[in-house]
Amino acid sequence: MRRIPQISSLISVVFAQNIFFPPKSALKPGVFPPQNRHLIASLLRSGAARYRLRAASGKPTRQPANSPTRQHTNRAPHYLNHLDSRTSSANSNNTANSATFKLNSSATMKDAIHVSKENYLKAILEAEAEGRQVIPAMLAHWLEVSAPAVTMAVKRLKRDGCVKVGDDGIVRLTAAGREMAYHTALRHHLIERMLSEVFGMEWHEIHEEAERLEHAVSPAFEAKLKEKLGEGGACPHGNAVLPVNPAERKRRGEMQLSQAPPGKRYTVISLQERDPKLLEFLHAAGIGPGKSLRVMSQNYDQTVLIDLPTGSTILGRPAAEAVWLRPDRSS
Repeated sequence: MRRIPQISSLISVVFAQNIFFPPKSALKPGVFPPQNRHLIASLLRSGAARYRLRAASGKPTRQPANSPTRQHTNRAPHYLNHLDSRTSSANSNNTANSATFKLNSSATMKDAIHVSKENYLKAILEAEAEGRQVIPAMLAHWLEVSAPAVTMAVKRLKRDGCVKVGDDGIVRLTAAGREMAYHTALRHHLIERMLSEVFGMEWHEIHEEAERLEHAVSPAFEAKLKEKLGEGGACPHGNAVLPVNPAERKRRGEMQLSQAPPGKRYTVISLQERDPKLLEFLHAAGIGPGKSLRVMSQNYDQTVLIDLPTGSTILGRPAAEAVWLRPDRSS
């Protein structure tokens, strides 16, 4: 029983090295890959209780002198003998296929990490622009990933010099991280404008498209977009490249629908675009940039009753907080 932790450690190493999971292209019916054969034979000969991590490197495993299996340590079980003649001929092909698989996997993983890195940095920048203190739990919620994934991502960003993590646990961008995040946000902004102004896509359809395309824009194409559209201006959701701090927006006379006094008419000036499903919901309700509405009541259950040209509707607090308004002068 005391050896179980050693066996668990071995299993972890074996799985981590992909010993039991070679590429499918390297497998043939009834044939173990050659790099696995000796390990499997050793496991079957010596038994898991006497197995050591040394077996993973091909070194012999010591056994007690009185072990009943010691005399058989140099002989594989009869049902593994057929592997010798069948795996040697496939060795070169398996090695080539395995190398190709590892190369392709590395390239895919690198691309995935790069995209993830840009998404994390952009989320941190947007949160800081909104005056929020960024903690890992908030990133997990915004990016819809698990807490362990955020922990690993923050460690990687810290190692790359993109973020700093204070003793209070707050994640802050470095100068290099802020520059990278801004370029990602700018590409997103330009692509949204291109999809709307050039291709005529609806405002509630373009956010997810821009999320996908922002990572594929080259510097040359980004320069052309700047030349065509200009770096300033608002996106179809009414937002600048970066969100404006709520305190600054309130100084301008803007307010969230969740805080708008009832009995007045307002114009929608911008929408929070982080959640594509919310954008679809607001569009279906008849709420969008430039639309006019009247706030009828702010209810006890934190819902808001509003009157639209299409009729009255009730919004919950999350939706109401995503809508920014400016009072109509005529109201």
